[in-house]
Amino acid sequence: MPYRVKTKKTRLTSYGNSQVEKIKSDIHNIMDEREFNFFELEPVNVELVYLDKDNPETYGAIEGSWVKNSKGVHDKKPTGIVLPLDPHIKRFPVVGEIVICVEYYGKPYYTSILNFKNNSNNNIQFPISGEQNNNFQTIDEDLNYQRGVVVNPGDILINGRFNSSIKVGENKLNPSIHLVAGHNSPNAELVQDNRIPPKDELKPGEMVEYDINKDAASIYIEDGGVVDVHNPNKEFETYPVKGKKIILDADVIVINARQHLRLQAGNLLELISQDTEIKHNENPKTGEKGSIFTGETKDAIDNFRSKFIRDIQREIDLCISDLRFRTGLTQENFDQVKKLHEKLDKFFDAPIGNFIEVLPTPKFNEYNDLVTRFNNVVAELPTIPPNDPVRLARVGTELIEVLNDFSTLSFLRPDITTD
Repeated sequence: MPYRVKTKKTRLTSYGNSQVEKIKSDIHNIMDEREFNFFELEPVNVELVYLDKDNPETYGAIEGSWVKNSKGVHDKKPTGIVLPLDPHIKRFPVVGEIVICVEYYGKPYYTSILNFKNNSNNNIQFPISGEQNNNFQTIDEDLNYQRGVVVNPGDILINGRFNSSIKVGENKLNPSIHLVAGHNSPNAELVQDNRIPPKDELKPGEMVEYDINKDAASIYIEDGGVVDVHNPNKEFETYPVKGKKIILDADVIVINARQHLRLQAGNLLELISQDTEIKHNENPKTGEKGSIFTGETKDAIDNFRSKFIRDIQREIDLCISDLRFRTGLTQENFDQVKKLHEKLDKFFDAPIGNFIEVLPTPKFNEYNDLVTRFNNVVAELPTIPPNDPVRLARVGTELIEVLNDFSTLSFLRPDITTD
């Protein structure tokens, strides 16, 4: 509560004249009435912090006792319930800390915590604070929680009690925002495997610096400059990230979209990992099986499809033409080749946009087996002498089977498709 402290009484020289003495006394009284120190802000010793989620009207409020003077003399007068002054940005003290209180409209409010130790984790002050409530949990024995964070002139720093911070300012003269949970706390297992750098061995009281490769979890937002990000995959070296960027770095990163997640890049999208999984499931509403689509921009995929189709058509035409000029094929086999050729002609004559508007991804084992069979048949055809109809019939039949397997597209996965 605001209060006044009287200063020393004014002492005037006595003149021995009653009238003068009367005037002197009047002046003395007037001066005494005006000579005091006014205290609008008053420290309060925190003795209770309300953090009961079932009572939102007092959540974050404190109770304690007023500290009546700057010497630390504690008269233990109770404060009653004291709410935070700011409804938006709140800094909750712990029992034993000293907060600054102010009164508005007859109600007290608390503001800042007195920074006795310049320590973001623990500013409990003895003996002013009296008995400490053991329900809270300062971490005096862990030096990581006792360190300050190195910043640049003009930066704005929000420093949590438990080794976390947000810095808004600059990094090498480039606008930046750094958010960190766990300064100088890299994953011990990854350090042991030499996949990330070890933490700095700091002396007691030594300040800690922002280091994305040694902090536990980080988000960097920067407009320019370079940040070297250590790749935990041993096959790749440290990657310098340049320009306007947002970097997320942690042991585990989850992007959870309840409906729609879109990743897009103007030039290149990279996925680099030891193992990569892409999964899908059924539509919970329709029961339809899900699909995995891959694709390119329209012009690029049209060019790819047309070249792919032309190459296959040319090879098939050459094989069928070679068969037609061979002797020894039965009429049945020749009719099969003719029907297959007509079927493939219609297939290839379809507009590119209609041909596999969705192009499934190959089942690579089956596709490779089919390619091997096709190549073996094509390689054997020129070696067949005209006077060996049995061998020609066998190879021709194998070619028909290969082409038929290809035309059914059985080697393609229906659930992974290219749009």
